[in-house]
Amino acid sequence: PQPTSAASVVALCARHIATQVVDDVDQEDWKPIYKACFLDIRSEMAVPLIYLGELCGVINLESKKKAFFTKEHQAYVEALAGVAAGYLVYQRLSKDYQALLRSQKVEENTQAIYWESLFSKATGPLELPSGAGISGYSVIRPCACPIGGDFQATVKIDGQTAGVVLGDGEGHGITGALNMLPLITAFKTY
Repeated sequence: PQPTSAASVVALCARHIATQVVDDVDQEDWKPIYKACFLDIRSEMAVPLIYLGELCGVINLESKKKAFFTKEHQAYVEALAGVAAGYLVYQRLSKDYQALLRSQKVEENTQAIYWESLFSKATGPLELPSGAGISGYSVIRPCACPIGGDFQATVKIDGQTAGVVLGDGEGHGITGALNMLPLITAFKTY
């Protein structure tokens, strides 16, 4: 690549996703794009950070000596760049994943509160039928999470008989509740 095709050595490296070694930053070809970060810099090497074929950064090295960077330096820094790129991507993904988990937790908590309020309105607390010679009431409280597939109800069968209905839907949490909901609806409708 021609040095004049970018705004800096780092930009040239990023644009072409290729290592750029400048033996003499004062050479005419490099003068238009070399941006001095420190006084007395004479050579520069910019190495792309590539992960799975994608650019995720650039390592930029400078020296006060002309032609300081050798092929061995380049090979070493390129190997280091591969490790650094993997680490950077891991850190970014880790932060994104943590944010996603926090978002999902908020969503799950919101859904649990919604379903719990809906479920508790649909199932309890239920008073026992009067006239059956039984007193008290029942309340559904799933153990492991605020909502689940457990169901209990009482029903007056006749003047002297009460029935108790117990159900346990397959699964836990919202899955269990959704599995049990059609049975509860059928029972309450009948």
